[in-house]
Formats: sequence, structure tokens, C-alpha cells
Amino acid sequence: YWTWLSARAAGGGAWRLAEMARSLRLYVLVQRGVHSLRVALLPYLCTPRARVPVAAFEVNLLRFAALGKEQGFRPVLVSEAHRAPEARRDYREAMARAAARAGVAFVDAHAQLPSDPKERAALFIDEVHLTEQGHERVAEILARELAGTGPR
Repeated sequence: YWTWLSARAAGGGAWRLAEMARSLRLYVLVQRGVHSLRVALLPYLCTPRARVPVAAFEVNLLRFAALGKEQGFRPVLVSEAHRAPEARRDYREAMARAAARAGVAFVDAHAQLPSDPKERAALFIDEVHLTEQGHERVAEILARELAGTGPR
């Protein structure tokens, strides 16, 4: 979809303006400010979706790992990539603990993305959806980790 969209939009004035804006540090700062304001106002504007508590999430991961051993597949736990470097830290830590306890692989793709806001922003369409370049970066991380050549 991203390839189709970029092919249709490339060369258009709005697309060039958006690409130019992404390259400006001010744009990144304004975008982060808008995101922070949205997050701060969200509880007052709507009922947030219920999220699985961290403890229950960890138990679910342990069950999944046990199921892998029972059914003969190799579980690999992969953290969700997010635009904000500190996002969902508690869930990533729970995932790392569960992987260590169960003896399964854990790939913290989120932590391996660039920490520079400008570089990181170029990998995302919004807070959680990756661009084509973002998908390529995460695929490279997964390939290195699964091949055993990634950071340990």
C-alpha cells in the first residue's frame, strides 16, 4: 500500500511539502508537541481502550512460550515499534522477563531503532505505523537477530 500511495503522490506539491517539512527539526518538535498534547487530553475527550495489565500480558507470553514447546514451534517475542522512544517500556520489560524465564528468543526491535527524533520520525507514518523504510529497518533487525548476528 505504501509503495502504491507514494508512487501516486510522489511529485505532487503536497507530497514534496510534506517531505520537506519532515526534514525540518522544527516540524519534529511541533509534531512531538501536538502528540504530547493529544496524549494529555485523551482521557478528557474519550474513554481510552482497556489495555491488558502488564502482569496478565507477561502470563500470556509465558503460556504462548509453553504452547510452542508443546506444539513444536519456536516462539520469538518481538517488541512493538513506536515513534516515542520510551513508549510501552513496561510491556517491553515484561516481554524480556517472560522470554528469559521461558528460554525463548526476544527481539527488542523498538530499542534498536534510532533514538534521534528526526531519524526515528522518518520511519513512522504516525505513532505506531511504519513507513516502507521503517518496515525495512525492522526487517533488518529481525533478520540479524534470528540469524544470531544481532546485539545480545
